[in-house]
Parts: sequence; structure tokens; C-alpha cells
Amino acid sequence: MRETGLSPEAFCPLSIAVVFVLMFTFVIVGGWLQRRNRSRLALEQARQLGFSLMPRVDPLFAERIRRAYPPSVNARVSNVAYLRQNELTIYVFDVAANRLVASKSQTDSEQGVIALVSPLLNLPPFLLVSRPAALESIGLMTHMVELVLKKLGLAFGYRQVSFAIDSEFDHRYLLFTNNEEAVKAFFSDSLVSLLAATDGYFVRATGDTLLFSSFNLARIKKPAAVGQISAGLDQARQFYGWILDKR
Repeated sequence: MRETGLSPEAFCPLSIAVVFVLMFTFVIVGGWLQRRNRSRLALEQARQLGFSLMPRVDPLFAERIRRAYPPSVNARVSNVAYLRQNELTIYVFDVAANRLVASKSQTDSEQGVIALVSPLLNLPPFLLVSRPAALESIGLMTHMVELVLKKLGLAFGYRQVSFAIDSEFDHRYLLFTNNEEAVKAFFSDSLVSLLAATDGYFVRATGDTLLFSSFNLARIKKPAAVGQISAGLDQARQFYGWILDKR
């Protein structure tokens, strides 16, 4: 009687293929469940903050945020909540920033990013980074943090700007731009003095948009709490108020 079935030689490649398919399916389903849970949490956070959640991301808004990142970074926006207050629109959202590191693709995620958009703003492009916040986040020695931050500025095509009028500001912040004259005119003596008393801002700005985020170069393991987002919103509104006051 002739035996039927697969030979051991044929069974081995088939087993590998089945395992591969199962692993691929697990990754896809796991990613989908993670995104669904994050969307549910974002909706709950939006309600607690008094915001509305966009059913779909506005392509124009997504492009606006993408331009706030270096050209080498592909920033994808999701879970966008918004609140309109007269001529100011405030957004809270997630960003997945994909970039090449040593010829390998790496995606860094950030949740609870805040954007303020208003026609009352006419900002030169700049990147403002808190030295203490960056030092705490990166966890490296001070001189290494300086190198990381300067490379960050170069990634935007910016160079560092210093203010001789207030050494405390330069001690607390690094400021980068590709338009030094416009930025120095924007950062008036009063604004520099106000910022010299703070140490937590990480701001990207251009045109009618201010973008605030925590300084974190690693993947976020858990979402930002509503309390953290509320504190960030208070800081963002304070910064926006300072800008309007100096007009």
C-alpha cells in the first residue's frame, strides 16, 4: 500500500511558511487593536478637555504639521482633537515620525502634541528647545545633550541664535532658525526676559502655527495623561498670550 502525505523535506518549508503567516497576522491584528484602543482613549481625553475629535484627519492640517518637521522626517498625524476660540484654533494630536537612522527606518511616537493656529500669528521659523527638559529626557551628559540638540537644529536647516542681553535665557534655552534677523526682532527684550524665568518649552513655529511638545526622542510606552495635556495647554496659551501682548 503506497504511503501518502508530505515528505519531511517538504514539511519543513511548509511549517516555516505557516509560522511566518501566523506571525504576520498577529502583528497586523495587534497593531489594529492598539490603534483602536488609542482612538478610544483619545476620544475620552477630548471629551474631558472639552475638545471635539476629528472623525478623519484634515489633509491640510496633516500637511501643516508635516512641514513643522525636518524634510528627512515623514510625520503622520492621528487622533486629532480641536477647540475653536474666536480666531484661535487649538489642536491636540498624536504624531508618528518616521526617519532613517544608520540606514534603518525608525518610528518615534509622541502623544499629546499641541498646535495653536491663528491668523493673528505671523511668526518667523524657529525651534526653541529647553535645555533642562532635554537633559532630563535624553539622560546624557550635558555636553552630549548639546551635540544632540545642535544636530536637531541642523536637521531643520537652522543655525543657533544667541542673545547677549540675557545670559539666563541662553542658559535655559537653545534657539535655532534660518532667519536670524527676523527671529531676533520677534524675540523682544520683554519676551526673552519672560522666557528666562521658564524652562519647559519645546516649540516649533512658522507663519500662523505654534507647535508645542514634550522633548522625547524615544517611543512613548503609554499615552499622556489628561493632566499632562492640560498643563501643556496652559503653557501653550501662556506663550500665545505673550506673543499677542508684544504686538
